[in-house]
Amino acid sequence: MTKSICTILWPLMIINYVFGLRIIAFPISHAKLCFNLLYILLLWSIFCFLLIYTAMSYIVHYCLIYHICLRINVLIVFLTIVSTVQYKKKFRKCLNKLAMIDDTLENLGATTDYRKLQRRVVWLVLGWCMMYISVIYGESSWFAEYYNLDTPTAVYITVILNYCRFMNFIGDITIASILGYVELKFDQVNKYLQELLKNNKLEVKEERVWKNPTLYSTQQTFPKTQYKEWMTWIVIHLHVELREISHEINSIFATQMTLKMLCFFGDITLGLREVFNLILINNYINGSMMYIIMTLYILFLNVFRLFLINWMCEKVCVKAKATGEIINTMTYSTSNTEVRKNISQLLLQITYAPLRFCGLDLFQFGFKFLFKFSKTIATVLVILVQAHTEIVTKNL
Repeated sequence: MTKSICTILWPLMIINYVFGLRIIAFPISHAKLCFNLLYILLLWSIFCFLLIYTAMSYIVHYCLIYHICLRINVLIVFLTIVSTVQYKKKFRKCLNKLAMIDDTLENLGATTDYRKLQRRVVWLVLGWCMMYISVIYGESSWFAEYYNLDTPTAVYITVILNYCRFMNFIGDITIASILGYVELKFDQVNKYLQELLKNNKLEVKEERVWKNPTLYSTQQTFPKTQYKEWMTWIVIHLHVELREISHEINSIFATQMTLKMLCFFGDITLGLREVFNLILINNYINGSMMYIIMTLYILFLNVFRLFLINWMCEKVCVKAKATGEIINTMTYSTSNTEVRKNISQLLLQITYAPLRFCGLDLFQFGFKFLFKFSKTIATVLVILVQAHTEIVTKNL
């Protein structure tokens, strides 16, 4: 079953391998591992040389926030490479645990459409490629017009400046795909619990309308009850395993995701400031149509990336919380003391230690973070508007 999970993720993994973000995941010899590390080191050494000594000269006059965001993107890429080397065994362990959960759910009757999941990942990769090409085309056209450059030079500068940004974008898609798979497993566990609860209610109704309960032999009813209690214990164990996998995924990607939130703040603030300047101050006079389109397009991409990560974290947390609501109704449907004790412990864990994806224990990813993030961006925009109003008033 691990092969099925890897089949879903293989388009993303190949892109990560080719662009030097991840070492080869499958078992390889020591010589091939050294060759892979040498390839990553050589690739990023060439990139740093080209970025510092060629592309940076074209953006020297850019604002400080842009330079900070550019360096944060580079830092995130290097942290991604380090974390993939450091947490390689931990990541493989998570995949193996998901494989075992898949096997268990398959034995319980839950099926997973791997082809549908693989097609979705392929479409995400194709969408990423189209976005990358469109940004390169648009920004290179603006560079060629603004700096009076030939097309190959403009394309080269644009590729170098946006390389780390789009490598981090494919990292976002990878994280979202893994979280989406975990969310699917939570959903399958919840559906199986609902089926158990539904079947239990049907049996209770049958017992009430049965006119002669003595016809029920203990040999027929006891195995059914014991089987359902056993199934309930297995599903509880699956939920606990999924929670542990989620915590491990959070520990692997927490630093990268936290820095990405900081980078999104700077990029979105810059994009909104440019839109504000073009619309309210310059009245589109000092900006070409291509520059306006690319500013809005890049702003949309940053907002989409911000929403994608937080949305997937929120979905996983909601599915994990829904298990507690379902299993709470099963507490009074079993007479097994040990099963009731396990259910009570799980309810306490879900209530007092809910599943959360946190950024270095500084904040929690999800819709609440998006709301606070939006409030902070709005505050910054209000400050910019007030500062511009004061400048205009002094000039008058």
